[in-house]
Amino acid sequence: RAVLEDCGRAVQSARALSRGLLASVDDVDHLAVALRALGEPGAGTERLRLEVAIDGGLELPARTCLNLYRIAEEAVGRASRRLQSTWVRIRIERAGAVVRLEISSDGQDRGTRSDPADLWLR
Repeated sequence: RAVLEDCGRAVQSARALSRGLLASVDDVDHLAVALRALGEPGAGTERLRLEVAIDGGLELPARTCLNLYRIAEEAVGRASRRLQSTWVRIRIERAGAVVRLEISSDGQDRGTRSDPADLWLR
């Protein structure tokens, strides 16, 4: 039984890894789809309720979309693994020339500030 559980976790990890490596986020529509996929089965964050809000009509270069995805991916993973969050909210909006990525959760930082692995974006 333990071996089967380990195999199941290995498959989920492989799926999450391949999803992250192959994420197609060349525009805002694909970015929204990829962000929502972070909460789907196999992503390792199934227990999270994930909300994604992106300002309508927002247009961004492909490189910016990819960078936003990678930042959000790391934050969602950390919220799940280290902060024991039950929900994560991702919001992307533009104010003039500035693009704002806001990520919030109900997780609690239980780490010590002396341990760099416990740092959290604020």
